[in-house]
Amino acid sequence: MGDHMIRVLLVEDNDYERQRLVQIINANTEGIKVYEAEKGSTAINIIKNHDIDLFLMDIELPDISGIKLAEKIRKVPKYEFAHMVFITTHGYLLLDAFKKIHCYDFIVKPYENKEIVDVINKLTRAVIRQKKEHVQKREEIRFKLKSCILRIYVDEILFIESQGRNCIIHTKKKEYEISNYNMSKMLSILPQNYFMQTHKSYIVNINNIREVDKKERNSWTVFFDDYDIPAFVGNTYKNHFIERTNDVRVVE
Repeated sequence: MGDHMIRVLLVEDNDYERQRLVQIINANTEGIKVYEAEKGSTAINIIKNHDIDLFLMDIELPDISGIKLAEKIRKVPKYEFAHMVFITTHGYLLLDAFKKIHCYDFIVKPYENKEIVDVINKLTRAVIRQKKEHVQKREEIRFKLKSCILRIYVDEILFIESQGRNCIIHTKKKEYEISNYNMSKMLSILPQNYFMQTHKSYIVNINNIREVDKKERNSWTVFFDDYDIPAFVGNTYKNHFIERTNDVRVVE
């Protein structure tokens, strides 16, 4: 898809309107992948499995209002400042609600094709700029190894596992074994807004969690996108884990 592919989530319950919007976007823009949802619950599932850059949402949905859906999305850390545009028949009556959830703009039905194209183009340019800035500003941690300095981007770390006197860093691409590091030493160099200890042998990047399985009584299992090895949450850490991950999908 390329580094600058923009992922748009379109939430619209009317099939005709949704397909019309998809056609407008695809015919007049480049480098955009559109995900479609006809209701709020579908939208929530999509954002848990895909990174979305821009939200285009109808106000009136069958299972939840667009405003309430936006509030839920805003609670996910990576979407706190994501671009949102609402499509509505009475936008000016909802200005206070829009301000509360930091809506970028709204489009009033019936709309012209040009209105959709203009706002999508304006926001995709903003997203591309932000992505470039993010690459330049990405946090990294460094480890001095025998033969080199190992640099790992913080947002690529899924979890860290303690094995004896060493730690295994599990990232989206590969594993790294770091000698003579215990949990305390590792926690001291990790940014707290990303990581928390969930078990005597595990530190988890809470921003990369896909879902949590709570079926087992003693420890919960934490899963990550496109990664087969799980992490675990021990009894001692469960309450704190709940506080910091209240929007993560749970299997019970």
